[in-house]
Amino acid sequence: MRTLLFIIALVALLVVAYGLMRRQPRPRALTAELRRLKSYLEQDRNFCVYIGMPLNSPSRWQRAEIKNRSIHVTDRVVNLEDITSFVIAYPNGQILDSQNLFYPLPAGFDYIQQTTMPRRDVLDLSILDSGASHAKVTFGHSAVPYRERSQYSTTIQNTSDLRIRVTRFAGYVRIGDDYVLDTITGDYFSAEEFISWYAAPKDGWISPGQSVCDPVNNGSGDGYWVYFCESENGKEFAVGARLVGWPTLSKGGGATIRYRNTTRYSLGPLARASVGPSSLKKFRAT
Repeated sequence: MRTLLFIIALVALLVVAYGLMRRQPRPRALTAELRRLKSYLEQDRNFCVYIGMPLNSPSRWQRAEIKNRSIHVTDRVVNLEDITSFVIAYPNGQILDSQNLFYPLPAGFDYIQQTTMPRRDVLDLSILDSGASHAKVTFGHSAVPYRERSQYSTTIQNTSDLRIRVTRFAGYVRIGDDYVLDTITGDYFSAEEFISWYAAPKDGWISPGQSVCDPVNNGSGDGYWVYFCESENGKEFAVGARLVGWPTLSKGGGATIRYRNTTRYSLGPLARASVGPSSLKKFRAT
């Protein structure tokens, strides 16, 4: 009897030991930056991603390939929670987001550049009437979580029977009774930037019924996104939409946002990704 009890106890211990050996380790909690990186990867966009290597003590940037939403570095699958440093950019190399950024940056990567003489063009709202039958601009919720900032996506759809393309675009913020151009560059954004940020066709031409979207806009207050376009028949027009307090974190004009415990900019109503070492901003300080 004692021998039988001993055997039963031994078998039970072996079963428990086997179960412990087979148990999967509990995944580590992701940082806010890694949660954003995960969201970017889930969008199946053509973002450029570099990972700091080696993972435990990054000193060089290694290009990552995204396959089936998994991160591959030199044919090795990298677990998201093991990443300690990354930088992600639009296809044109303008930095979108990062964690523990170090220098030198990957070749071709840079932050959006400011002009020395910013424009202060006043928006004539009547010009938007010309684009009402050609395209429409809408705002939606962004899939990318970004701390306390008000985050949204921006979509432009071709509602005409002809191909159209954006030649330049900008944000305008309300100052008194006017809406004034107010971007981080101090100028209009280019057709090339539109193609890169909105994942538009490489030649810029948007087909009838087609929509393109920038998934990562942020900010709050009262302003307009305006797109200056042309149709394939040569007709020029402008289309835009007003953004008022989107969506719940309305702080009004001049809301101060802090990055890494340092005040970077006092943002106007429409902010667009970040400036400086944490990501890329497209609305200028006011």
